[in-house]
Amino acid sequence: MHTALEREHLGGTLAPFSGVPGAAVLNPSDLALVKLGQDLKKRGYQFTTITPASHDRVNARPAKPQTSLADIFGWSHIFAAAHISAQDLARLATAGALEFIGAAYRSSVRFSTLGDQLFAHSAFPTEQSDAVFFGPDTYRFIRFIQQSWGTMKHAPSRRLRVLDVGTGTGILAIAAAKLVPEARVEACDTDEAAVAIARENAEANGVAEKINFRVGSVDDSTPSADLVCANLTADVISQMLQTLVSLSCGKLILSGILETQIELVQSGLHACGIDDFEVAQDGEWVALII
Repeated sequence: MHTALEREHLGGTLAPFSGVPGAAVLNPSDLALVKLGQDLKKRGYQFTTITPASHDRVNARPAKPQTSLADIFGWSHIFAAAHISAQDLARLATAGALEFIGAAYRSSVRFSTLGDQLFAHSAFPTEQSDAVFFGPDTYRFIRFIQQSWGTMKHAPSRRLRVLDVGTGTGILAIAAAKLVPEARVEACDTDEAAVAIARENAEANGVAEKINFRVGSVDDSTPSADLVCANLTADVISQMLQTLVSLSCGKLILSGILETQIELVQSGLHACGIDDFEVAQDGEWVALII
């Protein structure tokens, strides 16, 4: 049996992606969060997520006299009903994202921005087992992916195929759908809550119909892709490395790796017979490009 890479080189056809992009119907809870995000975007809301340690230091500062939208939806501050519109409060409640703190409230969801895009993710601190993360490494990952598009190659007779493994907030899949509108994008995550938020983020950013999101992982039956991205932890990448390599018929990008963990992933690549790869590094953040 040939690997996906061998099938591509031999001129074989690739299996189509499963599912129908945008097929999932958002329920009233999901739609409430989408409408909230879209409305925040129209009002010029901006928030850049920083590291947890920096977030802690900011939150330790004396409270400001007035509470802003960034305080509520970015810094995850407790707020009073007078600090937010009745519509925003109602949408949070409908989305199941409104926490009651005595006579006050707190949003269990944050919104962060990247360029003209807005993404919902878990409130700070992200201590829940099903928390959906977004932070400085996310920004690094997307900057790197955007720089890599120019080197992408695929057969001119078909559309570029992108597979996002461990999609989280859906940011890579959404970026792909924005950067290459004709691309066929599939994204998966084993966390059902993450996939729900990813779908909401795709809807809020106007590309839900271009992406097929699903709950689950990948295996040998998963269709191949020109670009496979896995932004996961080093131990998880190592466990599924052989499958990820076999699914790529173009470029494979492995990220979410810390500088201290790079040897673990490199040794796994060597075991797969891969010795030629590129290492990209930004501080302690590392990505491997195969």
